[in-house]
Formats: sequence, structure tokens, C-alpha cells
Amino acid sequence: MKKISLATLLVSFAPLAASLAGCAAAPRREAYLPARTAGAGVAYDLDKQAAELDRVSETKRTANGILVKLRNDLLFDTGSSVMKPEAMNEVTRLGEILAKYREDRIRIEGHTDSVGSRASNERLSAMRAEAVSNVLEGSGVPPTRIFVIGMGESRPERENRTLKGRSQNRRVELHIDLPNQVWAKY
Repeated sequence: MKKISLATLLVSFAPLAASLAGCAAAPRREAYLPARTAGAGVAYDLDKQAAELDRVSETKRTANGILVKLRNDLLFDTGSSVMKPEAMNEVTRLGEILAKYREDRIRIEGHTDSVGSRASNERLSAMRAEAVSNVLEGSGVPPTRIFVIGMGESRPERENRTLKGRSQNRRVELHIDLPNQVWAKY
């Protein structure tokens, strides 16, 4: 495997940085990019992994890999980045699965609703994503495979005008990448 510093990787992908302008990022130490290319075997591994993850949390295959959505109301109390005990069990089980697939790169995105200031939402979403990252690391996922970012209120899934819409916008997503794709593909 080729070792590339995350700083070098981020500088190389200025368009990604521009598209995420205003988001609170917590870059990880270093990223190790796998040398093998994505093929039929990788797709099978991702399908198998998605099926395993789906037994624990809402999971779907995407064009770039796998998306795991964690509902914020199940993870954290309102305005808090301290994970609830029952959520720690779920994230620990996810981490045990993710630790088995050593070529995965995992982007953890924290999202909030629009209540509160933009700056506080970005901080809170980054702290929540970091809390999930810490549990995954404790379950055996190396930190070099994880990138954490706080999206704040920048990417809502629903309208923020209703309680239900705001509830659906408060979430943490795990984006599991196809091997040999660059971070900029996210």
C-alpha cells in the first residue's frame, strides 16, 4: 500500500474543499490508499458487507460503495455529542463488521437541523461524527481509514419547518468507499 499524508491528499483535491466550504472538518492523521483496483470481487465484498451492516443499521449500496445512516435521536440527546449507551452498542457492532474489511475507507458525516447558529451546528455535527469515529476505533477500525466531517445544516434531507423534518435531518452517516477511489469522489 502507498502511504499518503491526508494533508497532501486534501491539497490535491481543492474542488472537494471548495464544495465543502463552510463545513467543519476534523481531518484524520494519515490515509492509506489501497493499490488494488475495484473489480467484481470488490463489488461482491461490498454486497456482503452491506448485508452484514444492514442487520445492525439502515444500510444501502450506492454507486460509490455503502451508506449507513444512524438516526441522531437514537444516538444523542438534543444538543449533545455524548453518545447514548444503547447507541454505543449499535456503533460497536458496526465497528466490528467494518474492522473485518481492511481496505474500506470510511467518511463519517455529522448532520444537524437548522435550529441554532450555523457555527454551533457545524461544531456539534463534527463532535458527533468524532464520537462515532471514537467508538469505531475502539472496535478495531484503524483511524487511518476514517475521515470525519461536520456538515452542520448544509445538506438537509427534509424540510426543517416541521419536527419530523428536523428529526430526519439530524443524523450521522457512514460512507464506505469502494477501494481505490479517492476521497474527492465523495
